[in-house]
Amino acid sequence: MAKVKISDYVLTLKSLVAESQSDQELSENFTGFLQLLRQNRQLDLIEQILADFERQLYHEQGKLLAVVHSSDRPRESQLTAVASFLCSRFQVKDVIWRVQTDLSSPGLVIEANGERFDWSLAGQLERFKTSIQAA
Repeated sequence: MAKVKISDYVLTLKSLVAESQSDQELSENFTGFLQLLRQNRQLDLIEQILADFERQLYHEQGKLLAVVHSSDRPRESQLTAVASFLCSRFQVKDVIWRVQTDLSSPGLVIEANGERFDWSLAGQLERFKTSIQAA
């Protein structure tokens, strides 16, 4: 049996949610969806499927899901500046933030739409090193 791609599961989940007429029906449909994953021995993909599903829902609303890795909670001014950059770059109206504390490096690392923007101290040092080697 050929393995089903994550994108196929996301489409299936989207249609189940759209077709559900009540909370009870949604619950039953989701249970059936989980059983399908189990039967295909792909239950371990549930986190990735739900993350892709969430990203698609935000995208349809003109929003971008971005994950911030920072040693401290970013200041509102930092998030506003980065949101402006991301909205322009990805042609969206708004950014939904997920903040994850990462004590390994001061600064910000942003992951959005499959891209990584590294404004951490380690990232700045790496760019400086690369520029010196290129000179």
